[in-house]
Amino acid sequence: MNKNVNNFLISGIAMIWVMIIGVSVKAQAPYCAISGYSYVEPITKVVFADINNASSAATSSAAFEDFTTIIGNVEAGQTYSLEVEGYTGGNWTNSFRAYFDWDGNNNFTGTDEYILIGNITNSTGLDGIKATVNVTIPAGIPNGTQVRMRIVKKFLEGDPSPNDGCTSGSSFGQYEDYTLQVGTA
Repeated sequence: MNKNVNNFLISGIAMIWVMIIGVSVKAQAPYCAISGYSYVEPITKVVFADINNASSAATSSAAFEDFTTIIGNVEAGQTYSLEVEGYTGGNWTNSFRAYFDWDGNNNFTGTDEYILIGNITNSTGLDGIKATVNVTIPAGIPNGTQVRMRIVKKFLEGDPSPNDGCTSGSSFGQYEDYTLQVGTA
């Protein structure tokens, strides 16, 4: 192999390594990172199954928070309430979405993998204003399956395009990842 080809391959491998390391800081690989958040308006509380996680209302928080070590234990076929709170930056409407990787293919593009949680307006993130929705765990998921749950908060109400759990749809917001454990291992 000549020197130019060898250097090209080494450079390519190094570039892929840098890209993987960069993404893993933003979102735990192999899941996508959401780009486009220039201003953090944080999610301040997520309550779902065993998850009851309060986080900072500071706009200096990171755009992505990795809470995948926080596990919500759920049962296939059962319904659970999902409640979220967040800072809206004043008298503005923000929307929340939940994405679930039910099929374990490392993305959130399945037809049943997205739920609009709801909207909140004029919240400090600490005042108890919340959006709530019921989530039914699909009946066919085997016991022992771990599922990625992503909560996304964004300024305004419309769905991002594409609505894939990887597109912010706004310059203002935040996203958090969690783990669900279906049944027992």
